Amino acid sequence: MKISIPDRLESRLAGLCAASGLGKSAALPRPRFIRAWKALGRLGMTGLPFPSKFGGSGISLAETVRALESLGRYAGFDGLALSLGAQMWAVQSPLLEFGTPEQKRRFLTPLCRGKAMAAPAMTEKDAGSGVLGMRSLAEPAGSGCRVTGEKTCVTNAPLADFFLVWARVPGRQGPMSLDCL
Repeated sequence: MKISIPDRLESRLAGLCAASGLGKSAALPRPRFIRAWKALGRLGMTGLPFPSKFGGSGISLAETVRALESLGRYAGFDGLALSLGAQMWAVQSPLLEFGTPEQKRRFLTPLCRGKAMAAPAMTEKDAGSGVLGMRSLAEPAGSGCRVTGEKTCVTNAPLADFFLVWARVPGRQGPMSLDCL
């Protein structure tokens, strides 16, 4: 029987969560959350499905989901898995797919290694997390762009080292109307 990375991680996660005093609680104090996040980085959890050249583990999507389920089972505090999932799928994945080599080096690598935390600024009051319904706009301005709009419920915001802001680009339709800044 082949032992996958999540199999090895599961026993280490159980020990980490027990040693960190994580349990069924409504909130996790900031210092404990940060210690747990850094420990997840040392275990390779923050870079599970991402290529090793960016500090990731390069495992499959199915193995990643299994590892995240294990985190939810052992951490007892769902916010840790929620924060990791939000960063992984709404920040790291777009960086991997669409980021420049410099952006991947500067942002993706520290995220995969657990050395940084990012917040996906996506949710809007009238659109929820439905990105095609968002109204924030990114319009060209000089050598950069001007972003207008409001975001709400930004996961990881209080602890984030940086934000990936999702906005629409005027004149484009459907999924290609989205941009991340």
